[in-house]
Amino acid sequence: MRAGNAALSFVVLSFVVLSFAAKAARAEGSAQTGDNQSLDPKTVMFLDLTAGEVVNVSARAFRATSTLYSAPLFITMTDPTGSAEQHELTLLAGRFGDEVSVTPTSVGAPLQISVPEDGVYRFSFSEFVAPWDISVTAVPSPSVDPMNPEGGRGRLYATQWSFNAGTFASSGATDSDFYVVTPAGTEGSNYVWLLDFEGLAGYVYDVAGNSLGLPPPYSRTSQEAAVEGLGYGAFVPEHDVYLNLPVTALGPSATPVVTFDGVSGSGMTLEGAGGQFRFQSNVAGTYQVVIDTDRNGAFDPTTSDAVVAGSCKIGNNDAVWDGVDGFGASVPSSNVPYNARLYLRIGEFHFAGWDIETAKPGLSIVGVDPQTDAQWSTQMFWDDRAILTGDPNDDPAPPETVLDGVASGSTRHEWGNFHGAGPGNVAYVDTWVFGTESSDDHALEVHAAAADADGDGVTNAADSFPCDPALSSTLFVPAEGVSAAVFFEDLWPSPGDLDFNDLVLAYNYAFGLDSQGEVRVITVNLTPRAAGAGYHSGIGLVLPINSTLISNVTRLLGGEDAASHSWEAEGSGTLIRVLDDTRDLFLVEGQVILNTDPTKPVVNVNSVALRIELSSPVILSTEDVPFDLFTFRSTDVGHEIHLPKYHGTSYMNTGLFGTGIDGSIEGWWFVDRTGLPFALSVPAVSLYPLERLQIDELFPNIIGFAASAGTANTDYYSEGVVSENGFVAGSFGGAPPPPELLPISVVIGGTECGS
Repeated sequence: MRAGNAALSFVVLSFVVLSFAAKAARAEGSAQTGDNQSLDPKTVMFLDLTAGEVVNVSARAFRATSTLYSAPLFITMTDPTGSAEQHELTLLAGRFGDEVSVTPTSVGAPLQISVPEDGVYRFSFSEFVAPWDISVTAVPSPSVDPMNPEGGRGRLYATQWSFNAGTFASSGATDSDFYVVTPAGTEGSNYVWLLDFEGLAGYVYDVAGNSLGLPPPYSRTSQEAAVEGLGYGAFVPEHDVYLNLPVTALGPSATPVVTFDGVSGSGMTLEGAGGQFRFQSNVAGTYQVVIDTDRNGAFDPTTSDAVVAGSCKIGNNDAVWDGVDGFGASVPSSNVPYNARLYLRIGEFHFAGWDIETAKPGLSIVGVDPQTDAQWSTQMFWDDRAILTGDPNDDPAPPETVLDGVASGSTRHEWGNFHGAGPGNVAYVDTWVFGTESSDDHALEVHAAAADADGDGVTNAADSFPCDPALSSTLFVPAEGVSAAVFFEDLWPSPGDLDFNDLVLAYNYAFGLDSQGEVRVITVNLTPRAAGAGYHSGIGLVLPINSTLISNVTRLLGGEDAASHSWEAEGSGTLIRVLDDTRDLFLVEGQVILNTDPTKPVVNVNSVALRIELSSPVILSTEDVPFDLFTFRSTDVGHEIHLPKYHGTSYMNTGLFGTGIDGSIEGWWFVDRTGLPFALSVPAVSLYPLERLQIDELFPNIIGFAASAGTANTDYYSEGVVSENGFVAGSFGGAPPPPELLPISVVIGGTECGS
């Protein structure tokens, strides 16, 4: 009581069209919820309004009759800019009289508020009100009847409606309807659900909706609030809830398609450790993975079957499984795979009613076609086993809807018997539906940690890739999740301003090693931090690997799906042109100087990643990382700038050597006459110079480094640094963007482990 506060399969639900009687245009408020449901002042309501429209408000404070007018009643309106103003309701403008029930003859003129600009406005009352009504008209009109105004469909909505009925008895019950708009997988498409109450009595209760119900692991179940983490507020409102059929909702436009890739990374799971499922979706929606751990042939989340659930996006998704079944026991290793099924759903809607003691005869959720107003039945689900009281007058029947649900057009979810100790007392009672789903099956192998599934001589527990005999570990340079950097001055062989921020490129390399420690896969993460140059430059990479040993190169831009990428022979090595124009990774247009001038806004960036797969293992020295990582002019690929130990590719315009201030010698190229390189590799992500400040003003010890051809003062980037000369964003932005690394997915394991 809360008194006071394994083939792809598709399942497309068949719709049963129900009779529908169009409602007459009317105000929004007690006309829908009932005069006996006082609105809690914490309810924040929204209206999307056009400049010049008029909001008509009528309400009565929910007090004893003798004190009805002892204090003022206000409604607060907050405009689209966040500016709030209070409006008082009086007997002549908006406040109802003493009537127990409001009729058209008892309604006075409403309070009228004209809005000055387009946008979404917020409204809330200063105290509990009942009855109350809000309507929108095109112009002010003294003849407006707030119970029957001009207009059409509903416009008033909230993400959470809160009410106080003042009693648990049937006299305080409501038979109201609410309309909930849920996303249907693609931009601009929705499902509209009609939440139909009959005999709902919760004393003080909330009406809200979301896509998963309670947070995992309690999603799609009813639960008592005594469970750790499930107090008031555990159910997070997500959807817009209207009092009338919305005016602008669009129907669904996509059918979900899901492909279950299996377990990412290793291709298997280890007993007691679980794994990470990877799948692909063509829509944004909700997913549920059910593993048939009891091997009864049914994917039943109400049994000991393991369940993983959450929301998903378009593209690749990962779902983490902790390795335990539905009862919390570790799923044992087995030579026989477990069957797993992934469900992808769109339009999923959960009403998890908080502290609602009674719903009798109960609630039903049906779909509404937002174009035709026609209603249709779908399957409705609940699982109330955790809130049973043992009283046959209170307990829901049945306590769960098992796998197939019940027809929402002919069945209601019922519980309680109009007193304060019903099953919903201090509990969440979840009822849910969804629009459409697809599913895909996968065979899941669970292996013992001490075994060697791929036979490479490394046990599963010690093998980062226990399903792939070609791989057993990953070596990161400079370290896992850590980046180093290369600074470029792009005007060589001209002097330029020597601020070395024309391109600042953070990098991280990951080497997939076999059991002998030889390299089989290389993943390169590159993130530009600054581009303080007028020229547009690309990025190239020469690896000391014969091009005939490379079997495949894929590239990811900004985390998008990998695409095949070209490579070519470069002497005894391999040349990969990573990117033609680095500025394609900066998320801005028109700004020339990027992340070097503290008076300009910081610009966010995307990363680019390469995955290079080898047909035969090679031995590489990690001391040579980042290898020959260089830049070239986007409009002149022969104008290259490399780290000083590299002399350029076969495309290099060698005529640039010996011109301008170039002081290149054998083994120390792309330097000026003092020996200062025009490309610097820094084994950490550090400050870089402000625009037009020479690099020695930030790193004074670089003078000795240059004069010694890189043999002295090798710690110039960390010792004696004059930090005030390094770039830190000014008043127009936050800190410089960090080198955000893309996830390192070196390989998905072999078919031996079922991936």
